[in-house]
Order: sequence, then structure tokens, then C-alpha cells
Amino acid sequence: MTWLILIVCCGIIGYLIYSKSTRRVISRVPITDKHRKLIIGLIDKCNSNELNLSSQQQQLLDYAVRNSTDNEVYLTEKQRTLLLHTIEAGLAGIEDERQEMINQAAKVVEKVPLTVLLEKIEQDRDEHLDDAEYVVEMDRQISELKEKYGTHIGVDELYKLYRDYEEEHGNIDTRGENER
Repeated sequence: MTWLILIVCCGIIGYLIYSKSTRRVISRVPITDKHRKLIIGLIDKCNSNELNLSSQQQQLLDYAVRNSTDNEVYLTEKQRTLLLHTIEAGLAGIEDERQEMINQAAKVVEKVPLTVLLEKIEQDRDEHLDDAEYVVEMDRQISELKEKYGTHIGVDELYKLYRDYEEEHGNIDTRGENER
């Protein structure tokens, strides 16, 4: 009888150790609206064959969008790692596409009127007239841009300014009112 109890105890201990080491740890992963839009964009690119992802990656993206509640989704560590890797790969592909478009545009139109950029800055400044510090800062930036570039700015320089701003402040909505 003692042997039977000992064997059963060893079996239970072995099971607990094995199941604990192989158990799938599930964690909450934050999914903001920005992430959701990015994931939906990646799914659209996959559906239109512009982005080549494995079926596992596509299923994970779809799962993350469909099952996120309160800006969270529950994933295993492996799924979380795969999701982050997939998003990073998608972002790198998008950045490569952007840079290629800028390179092509720079070949066709080397410079654009600086007023294109200044109009956006002035419009933004005018929307914040109640914030005197902001208005002064925008006026300073306008003066610096006019002094540095004159009347025209290179497409590649304009894109560099855009990227610097985007890194500092987040994405910029460059669509016109009629495109929203």
C-alpha cells in the first residue's frame, strides 16, 4: 500500500511539474485604436496580395482585431511575440514603400513651393490662437523654414521634416477634408 501511495504521489508531482512548465501563459496585450488601424491595414494588404504573410500571421492579426475588448487582447507569449514581429515587419514594408514613392517623386519634381508646408503650419497655428506660446513657436518655425529653404523645398527634405515630426508627435493626417 505504501508503494502505491508513493507511486501516485510521484505521478501527481510529475504531472504538476510537467503541466506547469508547458502551460500556455496568457497575458493581456494592449491594442490601441492606432494599433487596430495598423492591423486592419496589414490585413487589407494581405487580402490584396500587397503583403505576403503566413496564414498563421494573418490569422493572428484577424484574431487580435476581432477579439480585442477594452483595448486588450489575451495572447500567449508566443502569439504576442509573433504579433509584434508581424507588425514590425508590416511597418518596415510600409516605410520602404513610402521611401520608394518619395524617391520617385523627387525624380519627377525636385522641389515644391514652401507654401504647401507653410499653409498647413499656419492653419494649425490659427486653430490654436488661444495658446500664445504655441503661436509664438509656430511663427518661429515658419521664419526658420523661410530662412532655410527660401521659396521652395526639396521633396526629400520635406519628407525628412515629416518623418522627424511624425517620430516626435505621432502620425500626421495629410488627407484633405474631402478624403476623410
